[in-house]
Amino acid sequence: MPLFIVFIMGAMLCGAGAMLAPALPTSQPRVGLAAAFTLALIMGGSLFMLSLTANDPLVIDYVLFALLSGTVLGGTIAQAQTRAEAKGEELSDADQGWTGPQDLLFFVLVGILLTGVLLITQPFQTGASSAGLEMLTSYVSRQLRQTHPIVQRALGAVIAFLAIWVVYDFGSEWRGKPLGRCLALAAIPVVVALYANGHFVVLLGVLFGLAMLIFLQQAVQTRQRLDLVAAGLMFGACLYASVEALIVMALVALAWTWYLQRPKPTGLPRTRLLWLIPLIALLATGPWWLTHLELVASNAYEMLRSPDDALLLVAAFGSISAGGWMLWALWRQIPADLRAMLRQRYYVLAVITAVVLVAGIVLSRAG
Repeated sequence: MPLFIVFIMGAMLCGAGAMLAPALPTSQPRVGLAAAFTLALIMGGSLFMLSLTANDPLVIDYVLFALLSGTVLGGTIAQAQTRAEAKGEELSDADQGWTGPQDLLFFVLVGILLTGVLLITQPFQTGASSAGLEMLTSYVSRQLRQTHPIVQRALGAVIAFLAIWVVYDFGSEWRGKPLGRCLALAAIPVVVALYANGHFVVLLGVLFGLAMLIFLQQAVQTRQRLDLVAAGLMFGACLYASVEALIVMALVALAWTWYLQRPKPTGLPRTRLLWLIPLIALLATGPWWLTHLELVASNAYEMLRSPDDALLLVAAFGSISAGGWMLWALWRQIPADLRAMLRQRYYVLAVITAVVLVAGIVLSRAG
Protein backbone atom coordinates (compact mmCIF):
# COMPACT_ATOMS: atom_id res chain seq x y z
CA MET A 1 0.00 0.00 0.00
CA PRO A 2 2.80 2.55 0.60
CA LEU A 3 3.80 2.20 -3.07
CA PHE A 4 0.22 2.96 -4.15
CA ILE A 5 0.18 6.11 -2.01
CA VAL A 6 3.58 7.16 -3.37
CA PHE A 7 2.34 6.65 -6.94
CA ILE A 8 -0.93 8.54 -6.40
CA MET A 9 0.56 11.51 -4.54
CA GLY A 10 3.68 11.66 -6.70
CA ALA A 11 1.71 11.51 -9.94
CA MET A 12 -0.76 14.13 -8.73
CA LEU A 13 1.91 16.62 -7.61
CA CYS A 14 4.27 16.07 -10.56
CA GLY A 15 1.33 16.27 -12.99
CA ALA A 16 0.13 19.49 -11.40
CA GLY A 17 3.71 20.78 -11.48
CA ALA A 18 4.00 20.06 -15.20
CA MET A 19 0.74 21.89 -15.88
CA LEU A 20 1.54 24.86 -13.65
CA ALA A 21 5.21 25.27 -14.65
CA PRO A 22 4.54 27.38 -17.79
CA ALA A 23 2.58 29.90 -15.70
CA LEU A 24 5.31 30.58 -13.13
CA PRO A 25 7.56 33.56 -13.96
CA THR A 26 10.81 31.57 -14.00
CA SER A 27 13.33 31.77 -16.84
CA GLN A 28 12.33 28.24 -17.92
CA PRO A 29 9.55 25.85 -16.86
CA ARG A 30 10.43 24.33 -13.47
CA VAL A 31 8.30 21.26 -12.79
CA GLY A 32 9.73 20.51 -9.34
CA LEU A 33 9.27 24.10 -8.20
CA ALA A 34 5.68 24.14 -9.49
CA ALA A 35 4.97 20.82 -7.72
CA ALA A 36 6.35 22.22 -4.45
CA PHE A 37 4.23 25.36 -4.94
CA THR A 38 1.17 23.15 -5.49
CA LEU A 39 1.89 21.16 -2.32
CA ALA A 40 2.28 24.40 -0.38
CA LEU A 41 -1.05 25.67 -1.71
CA ILE A 42 -2.74 22.39 -0.75
CA MET A 43 -1.38 22.52 2.79
CA GLY A 44 -1.74 26.27 3.24
CA GLY A 45 -5.14 26.55 1.59
CA SER A 46 -6.54 23.64 3.59
CA LEU A 47 -5.22 24.88 6.94
CA PHE A 48 -6.41 28.42 6.12
CA MET A 49 -9.95 27.24 5.37
CA LEU A 50 -10.03 24.75 8.24
CA SER A 51 -9.25 27.61 10.62
CA LEU A 52 -12.30 29.47 9.32
CA THR A 53 -14.75 26.56 9.11
CA ALA A 54 -14.43 24.77 12.45
CA ASN A 55 -12.19 22.01 11.03
CA ASP A 56 -14.70 20.68 8.49
CA PRO A 57 -12.73 17.98 6.58
CA LEU A 58 -14.78 18.51 3.41
CA VAL A 59 -12.95 21.82 3.01
CA ILE A 60 -9.83 19.92 1.92
CA ASP A 61 -11.77 18.35 -0.97
CA TYR A 62 -12.96 21.80 -2.03
CA VAL A 63 -9.41 23.16 -1.89
CA LEU A 64 -8.07 20.29 -4.01
CA PHE A 65 -10.82 20.78 -6.61
CA ALA A 66 -10.18 24.53 -6.77
CA LEU A 67 -6.43 24.02 -7.15
CA LEU A 68 -6.91 21.46 -9.91
CA SER A 69 -9.23 23.77 -11.83
CA GLY A 70 -6.98 26.78 -11.28
CA THR A 71 -3.86 24.88 -12.33
CA VAL A 72 -5.39 23.68 -15.59
CA LEU A 73 -7.15 26.91 -16.52
CA GLY A 74 -4.64 29.41 -15.14
CA GLY A 75 -1.43 27.50 -15.78
CA THR A 76 -1.65 25.25 -18.79
CA ILE A 77 -4.27 27.06 -20.83
CA ALA A 78 -4.30 30.76 -20.00
CA GLN A 79 -0.71 31.74 -19.13
CA ALA A 80 1.08 29.28 -21.40
CA GLN A 81 -1.08 30.18 -24.41
CA THR A 82 -0.71 33.91 -23.71
CA ARG A 83 3.09 33.67 -23.61
CA ALA A 84 3.20 31.58 -26.79
CA GLU A 85 1.04 34.10 -28.65
CA ALA A 86 3.12 37.02 -27.36
CA LYS A 87 6.30 35.45 -28.74
CA GLY A 88 4.66 34.76 -32.07
CA GLU A 89 6.80 31.66 -32.60
CA GLU A 90 6.87 27.95 -31.95
CA LEU A 91 9.75 26.56 -29.88
CA SER A 92 10.83 23.00 -29.27
CA ASP A 93 10.75 21.64 -25.73
CA ALA A 94 14.56 21.84 -25.59
CA ASP A 95 14.53 25.51 -26.53
CA GLN A 96 11.82 26.25 -23.98
CA GLY A 97 13.95 24.73 -21.23
CA TRP A 98 11.77 21.80 -20.21
CA THR A 99 13.46 19.03 -18.27
CA GLY A 100 15.20 16.86 -20.90
CA PRO A 101 15.04 13.06 -21.26
CA GLN A 102 18.38 12.49 -19.52
CA ASP A 103 17.35 14.55 -16.50
CA LEU A 104 13.97 12.81 -16.40
CA LEU A 105 15.75 9.45 -16.40
CA PHE A 106 17.87 10.72 -13.52
CA PHE A 107 14.72 11.48 -11.52
CA VAL A 108 13.35 8.02 -12.33
CA LEU A 109 16.50 6.55 -10.76
CA VAL A 110 16.04 8.84 -7.75
CA GLY A 111 12.47 7.58 -7.43
CA ILE A 112 13.64 3.96 -7.52
CA LEU A 113 16.26 4.71 -4.86
CA LEU A 114 13.75 6.37 -2.52
CA THR A 115 11.24 3.58 -3.09
CA GLY A 116 13.91 1.11 -2.04
CA VAL A 117 14.64 3.11 1.11
CA LEU A 118 10.90 3.19 1.85
CA LEU A 119 10.52 -0.58 1.46
CA ILE A 120 13.72 -1.58 3.26
CA THR A 121 14.03 0.80 6.20
CA GLN A 122 10.35 1.77 6.78
CA PRO A 123 11.27 5.07 8.48
CA PHE A 124 9.03 6.73 11.04
CA GLN A 125 8.69 10.47 11.66
CA THR A 126 10.99 11.84 14.34
CA GLY A 127 11.72 15.34 15.60
CA ALA A 128 9.60 18.47 15.30
CA SER A 129 5.90 18.46 14.48
CA SER A 130 4.51 19.87 11.25
CA ALA A 131 0.98 21.22 10.94
CA GLY A 132 0.97 20.80 7.16
CA LEU A 133 2.34 17.26 7.14
CA GLU A 134 0.03 16.17 9.96
CA MET A 135 -3.02 17.60 8.20
CA LEU A 136 -2.17 15.97 4.86
CA THR A 137 -1.30 12.65 6.52
CA SER A 138 -4.59 12.57 8.41
CA TYR A 139 -6.54 13.43 5.26
CA VAL A 140 -4.91 10.77 3.07
CA SER A 141 -5.14 8.21 5.90
CA ARG A 142 -8.86 8.83 6.23
CA GLN A 143 -9.51 8.80 2.47
CA LEU A 144 -7.53 5.61 1.78
CA ARG A 145 -8.27 3.92 5.13
CA GLN A 146 -4.60 3.34 5.89
CA THR A 147 -2.71 3.70 9.14
CA HIS A 148 -0.99 6.96 9.99
CA PRO A 149 2.61 5.57 9.88
CA ILE A 150 2.14 3.98 6.43
CA VAL A 151 0.77 7.19 4.93
CA GLN A 152 3.43 9.32 6.60
CA ARG A 153 6.25 7.16 5.23
CA ALA A 154 4.79 7.35 1.73
CA LEU A 155 4.30 11.11 1.90
CA GLY A 156 7.84 11.46 3.23
CA ALA A 157 9.17 9.63 0.16
CA VAL A 158 7.27 11.97 -2.15
CA ILE A 159 8.56 15.02 -0.26
CA ALA A 160 12.12 13.68 -0.46
CA PHE A 161 11.77 13.14 -4.23
CA LEU A 162 10.41 16.65 -4.76
CA ALA A 163 13.17 18.10 -2.57
CA ILE A 164 15.85 16.70 -4.90
CA TRP A 165 13.95 18.02 -7.94
CA VAL A 166 13.66 21.49 -6.41
CA VAL A 167 17.39 21.42 -5.62
CA TYR A 168 17.92 20.76 -9.33
CA ASP A 169 15.54 23.61 -10.23
CA PHE A 170 17.32 25.96 -7.84
CA GLY A 171 20.73 25.37 -9.42
CA SER A 172 19.33 25.42 -12.95
CA GLU A 173 17.48 28.68 -12.39
CA TRP A 174 20.53 30.28 -10.81
CA ARG A 175 23.46 29.21 -13.00
CA GLY A 176 22.13 26.71 -15.54
CA LYS A 177 21.44 23.00 -15.76
CA PRO A 178 25.05 21.82 -15.13
CA LEU A 179 24.98 23.35 -11.65
CA GLY A 180 21.45 22.03 -11.12
CA ARG A 181 22.60 18.49 -11.88
CA CYS A 182 25.60 18.79 -9.57
CA LEU A 183 23.48 20.12 -6.72
CA ALA A 184 20.91 17.34 -7.26
CA LEU A 185 23.66 14.70 -7.13
CA ALA A 186 25.02 16.25 -3.93
CA ALA A 187 21.50 16.32 -2.47
CA ILE A 188 20.89 12.58 -2.92
CA PRO A 189 22.93 11.32 0.09
CA VAL A 190 21.69 14.20 2.26
CA VAL A 191 18.02 13.64 1.41
CA VAL A 192 18.25 9.84 1.66
CA ALA A 193 19.93 10.10 5.08
CA LEU A 194 17.26 12.50 6.34
CA TYR A 195 14.45 10.33 5.00
CA ALA A 196 15.87 7.03 6.28
CA ASN A 197 16.14 8.55 9.77
CA GLY A 198 12.58 9.86 9.71
CA HIS A 199 13.30 13.59 9.43
CA PHE A 200 10.33 14.26 7.14
CA VAL A 201 9.71 17.71 8.64
CA VAL A 202 13.29 18.78 7.86
CA LEU A 203 12.82 17.58 4.27
CA LEU A 204 9.60 19.58 4.02
CA GLY A 205 11.52 22.63 5.26
CA VAL A 206 14.20 22.05 2.60
CA LEU A 207 11.52 21.71 -0.08
CA PHE A 208 9.54 24.84 0.82
CA GLY A 209 12.65 26.83 1.75
CA LEU A 210 14.42 26.28 -1.57
CA ALA A 211 11.22 27.06 -3.47
CA MET A 212 10.97 30.32 -1.54
CA LEU A 213 14.60 31.18 -2.40
CA ILE A 214 13.94 30.64 -6.12
CA PHE A 215 11.00 33.03 -6.06
CA LEU A 216 13.01 35.47 -3.92
CA GLN A 217 15.80 35.47 -6.50
CA GLN A 218 13.25 36.20 -9.23
CA ALA A 219 11.72 38.98 -7.13
CA VAL A 220 15.11 40.65 -6.62
CA GLN A 221 16.16 40.35 -10.26
CA THR A 222 12.89 40.96 -12.12
CA ARG A 223 10.69 42.71 -9.53
CA GLN A 224 7.51 41.09 -10.82
CA ARG A 225 4.47 41.10 -8.56
CA LEU A 226 3.82 37.39 -9.03
CA ASP A 227 7.33 36.60 -7.75
CA LEU A 228 6.69 38.61 -4.59
CA VAL A 229 3.35 36.88 -4.01
CA ALA A 230 4.81 33.41 -4.65
CA ALA A 231 7.79 34.09 -2.37
CA GLY A 232 5.43 35.31 0.36
CA LEU A 233 3.21 32.24 0.05
CA MET A 234 6.20 29.90 0.18
CA PHE A 235 7.59 31.78 3.19
CA GLY A 236 4.24 31.26 4.91
CA ALA A 237 4.32 27.59 3.91
CA CYS A 238 7.59 27.27 5.85
CA LEU A 239 5.52 27.88 9.00
CA TYR A 240 3.27 24.97 8.03
CA ALA A 241 6.40 22.86 7.61
CA SER A 242 7.65 23.81 11.08
CA VAL A 243 8.48 26.82 13.23
CA GLU A 244 12.15 25.85 12.88
CA ALA A 245 11.89 26.05 9.09
CA LEU A 246 10.28 29.50 9.28
CA ILE A 247 13.01 30.93 11.52
CA VAL A 248 15.90 29.33 9.63
CA MET A 249 14.54 30.40 6.25
CA ALA A 250 14.03 33.97 7.46
CA LEU A 251 17.77 34.14 8.22
CA VAL A 252 18.72 32.33 4.99
CA ALA A 253 16.48 34.65 2.96
CA LEU A 254 18.22 37.71 4.43
CA ALA A 255 21.63 36.28 3.55
CA TRP A 256 20.46 35.28 0.05
CA THR A 257 19.01 38.75 -0.59
CA TRP A 258 22.28 40.36 0.49
CA TYR A 259 24.23 38.07 -1.85
CA LEU A 260 21.96 38.79 -4.82
CA GLN A 261 22.34 42.54 -4.25
CA ARG A 262 26.15 42.53 -4.66
CA PRO A 263 27.30 44.92 -6.05
CA LYS A 264 24.74 47.44 -4.89
CA PRO A 265 22.55 48.71 -7.72
CA THR A 266 22.47 52.39 -8.52
CA GLY A 267 19.40 54.47 -7.76
CA LEU A 268 16.58 52.99 -5.70
CA PRO A 269 17.45 49.63 -4.16
CA ARG A 270 15.81 46.63 -5.77
CA THR A 271 14.73 45.42 -2.35
CA ARG A 272 12.32 48.27 -1.77
CA LEU A 273 9.27 45.99 -2.23
CA LEU A 274 10.66 42.88 -0.56
CA TRP A 275 9.02 43.84 2.73
CA LEU A 276 5.80 42.65 1.08
CA ILE A 277 7.02 39.03 1.29
CA PRO A 278 6.68 38.67 5.10
CA LEU A 279 3.46 40.69 4.96
CA ILE A 280 1.97 38.29 2.41
CA ALA A 281 3.13 35.35 4.53
CA LEU A 282 1.53 36.91 7.61
CA LEU A 283 -1.79 37.46 5.84
CA ALA A 284 -1.77 33.98 4.30
CA THR A 285 -1.11 32.19 7.59
CA GLY A 286 -2.87 34.64 9.94
CA PRO A 287 -6.11 32.67 10.56
CA TRP A 288 -4.15 29.52 11.35
CA TRP A 289 -1.51 30.88 13.71
CA LEU A 290 -4.04 33.08 15.50
CA THR A 291 -6.09 29.98 16.34
CA HIS A 292 -2.94 27.98 17.15
CA LEU A 293 -0.92 30.67 18.89
CA GLU A 294 -0.21 28.47 21.89
CA LEU A 295 1.09 25.67 19.64
CA VAL A 296 3.34 28.05 17.69
CA ALA A 297 4.75 29.51 20.92
CA SER A 298 5.29 26.02 22.32
CA ASN A 299 7.13 24.88 19.19
CA ALA A 300 9.28 28.02 19.22
CA TYR A 301 10.18 27.37 22.86
CA GLU A 302 11.03 23.74 22.09
CA MET A 303 13.28 24.89 19.24
CA LEU A 304 15.18 27.22 21.57
CA ARG A 305 15.49 24.47 24.15
CA SER A 306 16.51 21.77 21.66
CA PRO A 307 17.40 23.19 18.22
CA ASP A 308 18.23 19.79 16.67
CA ASP A 309 15.90 20.10 13.66
CA ALA A 310 16.94 23.70 13.01
CA LEU A 311 20.59 22.62 12.99
CA LEU A 312 19.74 19.68 10.72
CA LEU A 313 18.07 22.07 8.29
CA VAL A 314 21.11 24.36 8.26
CA ALA A 315 23.41 21.35 7.86
CA ALA A 316 21.32 20.07 4.94
CA PHE A 317 21.58 23.39 3.10
CA GLY A 318 25.30 23.59 3.81
CA SER A 319 26.02 20.03 2.72
CA ILE A 320 24.06 20.33 -0.52
CA SER A 321 25.70 23.67 -1.37
CA ALA A 322 29.26 22.52 -0.61
CA GLY A 323 28.84 19.16 -2.35
CA GLY A 324 27.20 20.68 -5.41
CA TRP A 325 29.89 23.32 -5.89
CA MET A 326 32.62 20.70 -5.51
CA LEU A 327 31.02 18.45 -8.12
CA TRP A 328 30.53 21.42 -10.45
CA ALA A 329 34.18 22.44 -10.11
CA LEU A 330 35.25 18.82 -10.73
CA TRP A 331 33.00 18.52 -13.79
CA ARG A 332 34.49 21.65 -15.32
CA GLN A 333 37.98 20.20 -14.96
CA ILE A 334 37.12 17.04 -16.93
CA PRO A 335 38.39 17.20 -20.55
CA ALA A 336 35.73 18.01 -23.13
CA ASP A 337 36.16 14.71 -25.01
CA LEU A 338 35.65 12.71 -21.81
CA ARG A 339 32.55 14.71 -20.92
CA ALA A 340 31.16 14.07 -24.40
CA MET A 341 31.83 10.34 -24.00
CA LEU A 342 30.04 10.28 -20.64
CA ARG A 343 27.01 11.99 -22.19
CA GLN A 344 26.95 9.44 -25.01
CA ARG A 345 27.12 6.54 -22.54
CA TYR A 346 24.56 8.12 -20.21
CA TYR A 347 21.70 5.77 -21.02
CA VAL A 348 23.88 2.67 -20.70
CA LEU A 349 25.14 3.85 -17.31
CA ALA A 350 21.57 4.67 -16.25
CA VAL A 351 20.32 1.19 -17.17
CA ILE A 352 23.17 -0.42 -15.25
CA THR A 353 22.40 1.79 -12.25
CA ALA A 354 18.70 0.91 -12.40
CA VAL A 355 19.45 -2.82 -12.54
CA VAL A 356 21.81 -2.55 -9.57
CA LEU A 357 19.24 -0.55 -7.56
CA VAL A 358 16.38 -2.94 -8.29
CA ALA A 359 18.57 -6.00 -7.56
CA GLY A 360 19.70 -4.45 -4.29
CA ILE A 361 16.12 -3.72 -3.24
CA VAL A 362 14.95 -7.26 -4.09
CA LEU A 363 17.87 -8.91 -2.30
CA SER A 364 17.44 -6.69 0.77
CA ARG A 365 13.73 -7.47 0.95
CA ALA A 366 14.37 -11.18 0.48
CA GLY A 367 17.02 -11.17 3.19
